[in-house]
Amino acid sequence: MSSLRVITPEEWHEMSRDTDMMLIDLRSQKDYRKYHIEGAINIPYEQIRKIAPFRKKDLLLYCDQGITSTAAGLMLAQRGYHVSTLQGGIQAYIRKYPIPGS
Repeated sequence: MSSLRVITPEEWHEMSRDTDMMLIDLRSQKDYRKYHIEGAINIPYEQIRKIAPFRKKDLLLYCDQGITSTAAGLMLAQRGYHVSTLQGGIQAYIRKYPIPGS
């Protein structure tokens, strides 16, 4: 069983240029369209089963405040995924690194 790693916004900002980790936004499509972290793909939490094709990849999940992504990350880690979560979600990220539209 894999464990869930927590990555701070600062850690992600530093490592995002040099990683092949897949960034997944678990928020709704509507929220994703308003703004998202550059490079993220949108798989809303309600459609989490769509993550299955990415089982072999390193994943970083985020949601609005980190609660949903932590729950999803724990579930996926128990199923053997290599998964991390963004501490504080996109709200913590945009406090440090503003995104247009946020």
